Amino acid sequence: MTPKPIYTPENCSSAYQLRWSLTLFPHQTLPPAELWLDRLNQAMLPDHVRVLEHTQRPNGSELLLVSTTPDVIPHAVVRAIKGRLQHLLRDERPVKWQRNFRLTSVGDASAAIVNQYVSKQLAHHPLADLETNESMREFQLRFDVDVTQVINSDQQCSWSICDGGASCVGPRRTMADCPT
Repeated sequence: MTPKPIYTPENCSSAYQLRWSLTLFPHQTLPPAELWLDRLNQAMLPDHVRVLEHTQRPNGSELLLVSTTPDVIPHAVVRAIKGRLQHLLRDERPVKWQRNFRLTSVGDASAAIVNQYVSKQLAHHPLADLETNESMREFQLRFDVDVTQVINSDQQCSWSICDGGASCVGPRRTMADCPT
């Protein structure tokens, strides 16, 4: 007789350790977090984003520890928090945000793990038709990226890995906005 399983899809749910440190820069001081944090987390349930901790910095910036599910892309984290918080506070104290932000992953991923992940992406996403896949192989680009380096452009800084945390710095105004 086969034993009955203890864990089934009906009595289990997934848990993720995807955490982000997000710094936002409002033009004015926000009300205390106890007035809006629970409502914000409730509003962000459809976005699969949750604020775990919040700190208001002396310089007026807002520092948040955020948790997401694996399907949430980094810029969606920022969009969800800024947009939903602005919507929640619109009647009490409308929020005007500066364009820049800093989003850094918090966790155990090392630069070697991220490099390995990036290097396998071409093989991981083949075309459905094997014949077409083979004929297109010569046109596929191979990107050898050093994820420990910041990539600067005219518009923003891009991904980098610093002490095990991936960092994405949003739209920038000056070169000083990018880490060195």
